[in-house]
Amino acid sequence: MKKLQTDSQSATIITEDRRIICPVCGRPTQNRVRPDTVAKQLPVWCKHCRQESIVNIGEPEPVSRETSA
Repeated sequence: MKKLQTDSQSATIITEDRRIICPVCGRPTQNRVRPDTVAKQLPVWCKHCRQESIVNIGEPEPVSRETSA
Protein backbone atom coordinates (compact mmCIF):
# COMPACT_ATOMS: atom_id res chain seq x y z
CA MET A 1 0.00 0.00 0.00
CA LYS A 2 1.18 3.51 -0.78
CA LYS A 3 0.47 6.58 1.27
CA LEU A 4 -0.51 9.60 -0.83
CA GLN A 5 -0.21 12.37 1.69
CA THR A 6 1.99 12.96 4.67
CA ASP A 7 2.32 16.03 6.85
CA SER A 8 4.87 17.56 4.47
CA GLN A 9 3.15 16.54 1.21
CA SER A 10 -0.31 17.22 -0.14
CA ALA A 11 -2.00 16.79 -3.49
CA THR A 12 -5.37 17.36 -5.08
CA ILE A 13 -7.07 13.98 -5.06
CA ILE A 14 -10.70 14.87 -5.73
CA THR A 15 -12.22 15.57 -9.16
CA GLU A 16 -15.01 18.00 -9.98
CA ASP A 17 -17.62 15.23 -9.71
CA ARG A 18 -16.28 14.42 -6.19
CA ARG A 19 -14.46 11.20 -7.08
CA ILE A 20 -11.15 10.32 -5.43
CA ILE A 21 -8.20 10.14 -7.85
CA CYS A 22 -5.95 7.07 -7.64
CA PRO A 23 -2.46 8.20 -6.58
CA VAL A 24 -0.86 5.33 -8.54
CA CYS A 25 -2.45 5.56 -12.01
CA GLY A 26 -4.18 8.95 -11.80
CA ARG A 27 -7.60 7.70 -12.88
CA PRO A 28 -10.81 8.31 -10.89
CA THR A 29 -11.86 5.60 -8.45
CA GLN A 30 -15.44 4.65 -7.69
CA ASN A 31 -15.30 6.34 -4.28
CA ARG A 32 -17.14 9.63 -3.96
CA VAL A 33 -16.83 12.12 -1.13
CA ARG A 34 -18.77 15.16 0.00
CA PRO A 35 -17.08 18.58 -0.23
CA ASP A 36 -16.80 18.79 3.58
CA THR A 37 -15.28 15.30 4.01
CA VAL A 38 -12.28 14.90 6.29
CA ALA A 39 -10.61 11.47 6.43
CA LYS A 40 -7.36 10.15 7.85
CA GLN A 41 -5.73 7.01 6.45
CA LEU A 42 -8.68 6.10 4.21
CA PRO A 43 -8.04 2.92 2.16
CA VAL A 44 -8.93 3.46 -1.50
CA TRP A 45 -9.10 0.57 -4.01
CA CYS A 46 -8.54 1.30 -7.71
CA LYS A 47 -10.14 -1.14 -10.12
CA HIS A 48 -7.97 0.11 -13.00
CA CYS A 49 -4.51 -0.57 -11.56
CA ARG A 50 -5.77 -3.06 -8.94
CA GLN A 51 -3.89 -1.49 -6.05
CA GLU A 52 -4.96 -0.18 -2.69
CA SER A 53 -3.63 3.15 -1.42
CA ILE A 54 -3.99 4.98 1.86
CA VAL A 55 -5.07 8.62 1.45
CA ASN A 56 -5.68 11.54 3.78
CA ILE A 57 -8.34 14.10 2.95
CA GLY A 58 -7.93 17.35 4.87
CA GLU A 59 -10.28 20.19 5.56
CA PRO A 60 -11.16 22.26 2.49
CA GLU A 61 -9.61 25.69 2.16
CA PRO A 62 -11.92 28.49 3.31
CA VAL A 63 -13.59 30.48 0.58
CA SER A 64 -12.97 34.19 0.76
CA ARG A 65 -16.18 36.22 0.70
CA GLU A 66 -14.39 39.50 0.14
CA THR A 67 -14.81 41.13 -3.23
CA SER A 68 -12.53 43.66 -4.81
CA ALA A 69 -14.18 46.98 -5.48
